[in-house]
Amino acid sequence: MFSNCKDIIKGDVKMFKTKSNYNLSLQEFNTILSKFLMETIEENSPHKWIYDEEPFINQYNGKLSYDYSGKVEPLSVLELKEFIDSLGNGEDSDIYESCLDELLENLYVGYWEASYISNRGKNWVSYKDVFERKFNDWKYENFDLYNEDGEELNEELEEKLDNSFCEFLKKTSHLIYSAKMIKELKKE
Repeated sequence: MFSNCKDIIKGDVKMFKTKSNYNLSLQEFNTILSKFLMETIEENSPHKWIYDEEPFINQYNGKLSYDYSGKVEPLSVLELKEFIDSLGNGEDSDIYESCLDELLENLYVGYWEASYISNRGKNWVSYKDVFERKFNDWKYENFDLYNEDGEELNEELEEKLDNSFCEFLKKTSHLIYSAKMIKELKKE
């Protein structure tokens, strides 16, 4: 959803007016995002994706087919530490906005949703997916962005909120969140 994050927040606006007419500062906004990310870490256990072919009988032609969605397995503390140490150094690291983005995009929460893509039916849910959902739920609950008919009321505000979310991912260090993941995993 936010793969094309813009580098700036349009204008000099550092406040977001909520439904209750509260002027939310960018610092408060970032604190809320940090809270959502900490909740995501506390509520989930990190998993890694593993390539796997799952055979199934195609219901339309009766032939053997394969699903290439893979599977996820829980990470050990050592595996998590090794993954964290590798952030920013992998051959694909340059496709991420930051080490935090890479961390959240590549750790999974252990469940999947239907992808509706042939031979890749499972979309494994990442930490980033859960974090974005928490942000979007909060955004639509606290800002007048759409009316009851689903018509857009304030496209500019929504764009500023989304860009600020992207800036958080881009500029926030992964270190405190990585440490929290390790701490939570040690509790298990």
